[in-house]
Amino acid sequence: MILKEMNFRKELTEGVHSVFFTYRQYVGLPADDVFADLEQSLIDAEKSWIWPDQFSVHVPDSTPLREGVTFVTKYKMPDSSSGGVAKYEYRYKLVRFDRESRCFEYRAEPGHPFPGGGGVATVLPEGPDGCIFEWDGCYSHTGNRSAAEETFSWYFSTFFGAVEKNILAHVASLADQTGSGPGS
Repeated sequence: MILKEMNFRKELTEGVHSVFFTYRQYVGLPADDVFADLEQSLIDAEKSWIWPDQFSVHVPDSTPLREGVTFVTKYKMPDSSSGGVAKYEYRYKLVRFDRESRCFEYRAEPGHPFPGGGGVATVLPEGPDGCIFEWDGCYSHTGNRSAAEETFSWYFSTFFGAVEKNILAHVASLADQTGSGPGS
């Protein structure tokens, strides 16, 4: 089964600029395994195969993860003015974390360019050996269209493109290890 959906749209309603995103990807691994790695990415992204840590890493204020835990996300993005890398840190709060349903929801804390924005990440079983990884969210701000909105647009496509590559590479490496890849 092949499934990939990546959507990003901007909307202006009554002076509020909103950016909506959706990412869905079939993963040829059990849902519990994928959610466990997603959880690991929030604790230590460098130990996660799914998270593209070249763009961001997280530092939770406590573990195990649960509702109410806050974490700092440290972003690394190109800086067009200097040609280098700009680094940003923003806080988020887990407003829902449910291992049983393989789902978490988070919200941006004050100080984020889109305060109150956030998303929901869910891993849904698709048979015994596959799942659908879904991530939907919305970030909004008032005022003029900002550089933050443009940066968010760049980050969305680059980040989720890297997530897809990481998923495909990990599944392929597991298939190679077990001898179940193409030509086996």
